[in-house]
Amino acid sequence: MSTTWTFLSEMPANDTLSFILLVVAAACLNEWAFVHYIAGILVVPNGWVNNNGKAMNNFGLTTGIDYEAYEYPVHTNRIYIQHGLNLAIAGLFAHFAIGGLVLKWEAAPMIALVAFLVDVAYFIAFDLPHLGPIPAEAQTYIISLGLICSAVFTYLNSSKGSWDLLEMIPYVVSGIALPTAALLNRAFKLAGGWGSPIIMDGSMDYADAIMLA
Repeated sequence: MSTTWTFLSEMPANDTLSFILLVVAAACLNEWAFVHYIAGILVVPNGWVNNNGKAMNNFGLTTGIDYEAYEYPVHTNRIYIQHGLNLAIAGLFAHFAIGGLVLKWEAAPMIALVAFLVDVAYFIAFDLPHLGPIPAEAQTYIISLGLICSAVFTYLNSSKGSWDLLEMIPYVVSGIALPTAALLNRAFKLAGGWGSPIIMDGSMDYADAIMLA
C-alpha cells in the first residue's frame, strides 16, 4: 500500500483496499452522524419548550409507554436539551473523522472514537435493558464498522511501524467488542434479560405504566 499520497485525489489507482476502507468508513460515519443530527432535532426543541414527555416519546422506545402522560420535576427539560445537543455534537465528530481520513490525519480514528463512545453510552443506557428500537440498535454495528475501517485505513497509509500497529489495535478491538456485546445482550434477552447488578433500577418492569392508546 502506498503511503506517499497526501490528498484523496493523489491516492494511487491500485490502492483498492485503502479506497474500500475509506468508502466504508465514510459511509458508516456519515449515516451515524445524520441519525444523531435527527435525534438532536427531535429532542432539543421539545426540551426547550419543557415538553419532556414528547422528548421521551421521540426516542422511539419499544416500551409502548405514553411518556406524555407523566409529570416531570422542574428543570428536567434542561437534561433533554443537553442530551440532544450532545447527540448532534457527536454527529459532528463523526463528520470530522471523515475529513480526517480524507486528509490522512493520524488522529482520524481517535476522532471517530468520540462517536463510538457515545454509542457505548447508549448501549449501556438503553440496549442493555432492551428498550431501544432496532434502527437505534443498528447504529452500534454501523459505528463499530466505521471505527474499524478508520483504524485499518489509517494504519495502511502510515509508515506501518510498530507504534502504528499498536495504535490501530485498540480501535479494532473496541470495534469488535461492542457488536459482540450487543449480540450477547440479544441472547440474554431470549434467556429473560439481565438481573441485578447489571439492571437494578426496574427498567425492565413497566407493566403498570400508562401505555399509549
